[in-house]
Amino acid sequence: MEILIGRDEKTAQLRLAVGQDITQYGEADSVPLSVSRQHCCLVIHDNGKWQLKNLNPQNVTRVNGILVTSKTVTKADRVELGEEGYVLPWEAVESTIPPSVDIRPLKTLWDEYTLANQQLKINERRFGALRSGVGIISMAAIVFGVILGRSSSNHIYIGIYLMALLLSVVFFIKAFRQSSTMVKRQEKIVKDFQTKCVCPHCGRYLGNYLFYENLAKNDSCPYCKIKFIK
Repeated sequence: MEILIGRDEKTAQLRLAVGQDITQYGEADSVPLSVSRQHCCLVIHDNGKWQLKNLNPQNVTRVNGILVTSKTVTKADRVELGEEGYVLPWEAVESTIPPSVDIRPLKTLWDEYTLANQQLKINERRFGALRSGVGIISMAAIVFGVILGRSSSNHIYIGIYLMALLLSVVFFIKAFRQSSTMVKRQEKIVKDFQTKCVCPHCGRYLGNYLFYENLAKNDSCPYCKIKFIK
């Protein structure tokens, strides 16, 4: 965002322009003639830094008493315009800046949400693989039974089959418990995400976008229209 700073031609007040929006500040004739109509501009970058730029070599712009053409500034700096040293009132500048909110912390929240869901899927697949292993053991027991028949080695078949049966019971119980746990875990992950992934200004849910990068393509909140710092 860029704020054009200068003297109003008609009223000799401080003139601040953001696009087509113009604000006049101070009393009439409060700004000296040495301040031009387009004296300097203040560029507000997405990272929150302010950069003051002198717009004409003939213009006099000082920051803390030093002539500048371009300089990063803060509200702690004293900016003087013109030969007479008209002090730029920061309250006037701030009044023209649209409110904004920092949504960068939402990226961390999004990453944690994605990672938690991925971990749940990994755990589910691992458990599914273990259950498949039990099925393989059961099939092996049946094959042994067919091959060995009633030979003296039937105890091998019985041992394998009993082991497969025991594992099947254990994994059935564990699967029953884990399915309930995973559902609750999933519900908690979603609930936490929905609670936290909101506009810092209006509190509306912003998680309808698939990725944070999709949300960051917006310059402002789709609900309250407040500007995003991203």
